[in-house]
Amino acid sequence: SYDGYLLVASEEPVVLDVSLQTLDGLPLATTSLKFSGGNWTKVDFSLTPSAGTTCEGIDFITAQALGVGCPLNNTYDPKADMSDRTAHICVRCGGQFVLTLKRGASARIAYASLQPGSWGRFAGLPVHVEAVEALRSLGVRA
Repeated sequence: SYDGYLLVASEEPVVLDVSLQTLDGLPLATTSLKFSGGNWTKVDFSLTPSAGTTCEGIDFITAQALGVGCPLNNTYDPKADMSDRTAHICVRCGGQFVLTLKRGASARIAYASLQPGSWGRFAGLPVHVEAVEALRSLGVRA
């Protein structure tokens, strides 16, 4: 499963659907969140997808056609200006995180967070376990 939260505000009650979908819009997991309205409020959710998706490397021309910022020829120049260092490589993933207003006139979303459940986090913290493993492999210790 994946855990997440939204920071939501609205002037009236709303219902928001939070979902994981394929790029074609096929649902993998959906949950409805009822918010009674009011000032900024953290609303937690959990999603358990019925299937997974994969990510793949894509070339520069394909990335340009999709509107994805990507370095020419999938290269990375650490000496370039920050605005030129858009990615180490170009990757396109087969899933998307989607928010849909199902009921109510409008809602404001200040922040949306989605992260692996406990299986993918380090010591229950909001830190991806693979990031910790990568740092440890470089000799970083707490």
